[in-house]
Amino acid sequence: MDKLRQWIVRHSPAVQAYGNLRYAIGILGMCLPAICIIGGYFPDHVVQNSVSLYYYTNMRDVLVAILGCASIFFMTYSGYGIVDNIVTWVIGIAGAGVVIFPCANFTPPEAA
Repeated sequence: MDKLRQWIVRHSPAVQAYGNLRYAIGILGMCLPAICIIGGYFPDHVVQNSVSLYYYTNMRDVLVAILGCASIFFMTYSGYGIVDNIVTWVIGIAGAGVVIFPCANFTPPEAA
């Protein structure tokens, strides 16, 4: 009976959707730097020093959207234990902090 219950849980649409969501968030998180570099390079031909600095380029909306979605996901994620819950909550708050309070754009003064 235990194997039947495991099979039902594993093949549940809700469990599959949750797994797909975790997979999508992981892919977006891994691709975020590459997306920002490629999308921000072509108009200005400049690679920023930090992913946060892409907030001041044409990639602002993409950066905010991906970080915002990932932050909400991490803040609402229910892990396997208390440590998972604490770590994902801290990660979610940190990501939301980057979205709400982006780093300052310190551009060096141009040589005269």
